[in-house]
Amino acid sequence: MRKEPATTQSLAVNLKMTEAGISKHLKVLSNASLVNKIRQGNYMLYSINKDAIDFIPYKLYEYIMR
Repeated sequence: MRKEPATTQSLAVNLKMTEAGISKHLKVLSNASLVNKIRQGNYMLYSINKDAIDFIPYKLYEYIMR
């Protein structure tokens, strides 16, 4: 997903997980706005939300400094 969008099917093969397991993880990541999803025909393509990922260290620092 770092280089190009991926489907649950391709991620399942690459990560040696079930599609159901991949879908659950992607749902959590999508709800946290860490991944984007786009429908292409019958498939959903998932990609990393680079802006949100880049913002994590700042949010972590902000949390630690409370």
